[in-house]
Amino acid sequence: MGGAPVRRDLALPVLGAVVSAWLTAGVVHAIPRSEIVEAAPGFEEHPWDCGAQNLVADCADSSWQPAVTAVGPQVGLPYCWGGWVTLDEFDQQIGQGYGAGSMPYGLFLGCTTGVDCSGYVSQLWQHPHKLGTATLPDVSFEVDTTEMLPGDVFNNAGTHVIMFLGEDSNGDALVTESTTSSACMGVCRRPLPWSVLSGYVPRAYFYADVETSAEAGTAEDPILIEAFPYRDTRNTEGAASHQFDFYSAAPTTDESGPELIYVFHVASGGLLTASVLDAVGVDIDIHLLASLDADDCLARDDIEIAVEITEPGAYYLVADTYVGGSGTEYTGAYLLTADFDGELVEQPVDPPDGGTEPTDGGTEPTDGGAGLTNDGAEGCECGWAGRRRADPPVAGLLWLAAALGLARQRQRRASSKGLGQITS
Repeated sequence: MGGAPVRRDLALPVLGAVVSAWLTAGVVHAIPRSEIVEAAPGFEEHPWDCGAQNLVADCADSSWQPAVTAVGPQVGLPYCWGGWVTLDEFDQQIGQGYGAGSMPYGLFLGCTTGVDCSGYVSQLWQHPHKLGTATLPDVSFEVDTTEMLPGDVFNNAGTHVIMFLGEDSNGDALVTESTTSSACMGVCRRPLPWSVLSGYVPRAYFYADVETSAEAGTAEDPILIEAFPYRDTRNTEGAASHQFDFYSAAPTTDESGPELIYVFHVASGGLLTASVLDAVGVDIDIHLLASLDADDCLARDDIEIAVEITEPGAYYLVADTYVGGSGTEYTGAYLLTADFDGELVEQPVDPPDGGTEPTDGGTEPTDGGAGLTNDGAEGCECGWAGRRRADPPVAGLLWLAAALGLARQRQRRASSKGLGQITS
């Protein structure tokens, strides 16, 4: 989403048929980043045999060019413009005599097989239909180059998309892609200098590592925001809360779909900004409440709000699902970002496992170490978005080492020649 806020239900009658057809192709599900990355070698290293019949495409004319030019054993799926096949489908089609790939840009044939750049990304993301480089932004959001994680992509709309896997020992970006480059002629993994990627937009899939937590996101158990800036990706589909249907800030807008409720405790006034991004076919709106009463709605919008908070107390951000005139709930994944320049109330810290609460005489906890949290450090607010991690000491040190490594990577990326930070 972007630009001036527009009431999206005005476009939904036209969009509805498109979305319905899109959804019939399958259902979008959250996928762990680890699963995305682990699927890549299957395409990169897939063994297959190219026969003489695979170098001749029955439905092609003289403009067709296969991605493979020799009969015999091959490794990795060939590039095929418009291609979007699983490994099993590829093997079956090669066995049926389909052409081994299709190199000319724009030449999509029903008698060739393989994957193109966006078809490959679609398979790794396990998206229910093939994405193109122009439609990929519909299911992803822009990230800063220094914040990229394995499974994110570099996208050049209308041209090419490359999946990011991490960094190699030289600090270059390690990528996997399906490309017509002579070094690959299909799916391959290779390092690329960061400067080569300066024309691409870093993007993250909405459904990669959708956040889950112990908090239910309901009025009884809201998701606690302990620190700003805050960033959270979740999915309203199947959310437990249906507390709010209409809000005083927009009393005729139907928000009766499931919502997720966040809470933060303000100690002093300040400016709160919050925004939501969602995918095509999803419509999540953002609301700020002064209490768990829809009549206390201080602000709401399709995209972003900015509110000057003047009084201390508990405030609630609600990511709520819009319901269209036909009764359709536009549930799905969203990205919430928020910032607040005032002070928050310090949250109480639970005593360590095995310890006891201090007595009136001031006795310190006995087994957990004097005054230590579960993180092993006094008052340590560790973990993404301010949530505390109850890690044992060794796991905590490993997590810290990984975080320091990531910080060094980000610093290297930001200072790489020819590559500036691309922000959303």
